[in-house]
Amino acid sequence: MNKADLRTGIRVELRNGNRYVLLKDFYCEISGHVEFALVRNGGYMLSSAYNDDLTATSGNADWDVVKVFNITNANNVLDVSQVGLTVWKREPIKEMTVEEIQQALGYKIKVVEGK
Repeated sequence: MNKADLRTGIRVELRNGNRYVLLKDFYCEISGHVEFALVRNGGYMLSSAYNDDLTATSGNADWDVVKVFNITNANNVLDVSQVGLTVWKREPIKEMTVEEIQQALGYKIKVVEGK
């Protein structure tokens, strides 16, 4: 999932557990054109705070988007607690040494440069 996949009205959940409604492509007098904003009662996050892969530009992993949900119906479009089906979930990255990978696979490996 990346910025281009986002649509107005979907819900996003950050790693810290906060959920936001996404508003896409609008103009704000203070910020000018905004690609998207994550909005919830008492706060917001602008698209400039995110890399294309929806990780936080600040490096603060608590702000990374980890889930994206559809809404259940238009009556609840501004209620961040209302979520439908999960359409995307960030898979955790597990750090492993070569030895741990070999142990998990049950055989030795040779690491080569990617093409």
